[in-house]
Amino acid sequence: MPGVRPGHRPWDLVAGSGASLSREGNAGGLTDPGAASFVSPQLGWVAGIVNHYNATDMTRQDQRIVVTDDGGRTWRTQYTSPVAA
Repeated sequence: MPGVRPGHRPWDLVAGSGASLSREGNAGGLTDPGAASFVSPQLGWVAGIVNHYNATDMTRQDQRIVVTDDGGRTWRTQYTSPVAA
């Protein structure tokens, strides 16, 4: 929909062995996270889409895989799809 820019999705952080849940971060800057896989409470990956906008509309989408090693407090991009020409 032109003119509508969805924000980044929040990421839920679990503390106290699941006793508390807080919304923090944005799952590695993904506009639309689609899948997640964690091998421990600290180490995991999320795959999804990042929408890029100019002043009037969306210009492109990138597919990304982001990784965290601190339970989602920080993220780094591990893979970004090539930009289509």
